[in-house]
Amino acid sequence: MQTTILKVKNDHGLHARPSALIVERLLPFKSSVTFICDDKKADARSVLSLMMLIAPKDSEIEIIVNGEDEKDVLNTIVELFDSKFIDAY
Repeated sequence: MQTTILKVKNDHGLHARPSALIVERLLPFKSSVTFICDDKKADARSVLSLMMLIAPKDSEIEIIVNGEDEKDVLNTIVELFDSKFIDAY
């Protein structure tokens, strides 16, 4: 299991486009991915679940990845957060 805490850096938070980008980027991987923000958990393979986190800019999200390719998954997620989901626009 791999875990980290990431801060939402983009101005509009974790809305539909960044959520869709996360789901899209996770398609090739097998690991399970859970996002936790405040007291809410989300399956990172579901756009709706991610949007239900209601995570605005500067929110901290705990990322939990479990599976055979967890390191690659976590690296992918960190890159998305660091880029402010720029590919989503």
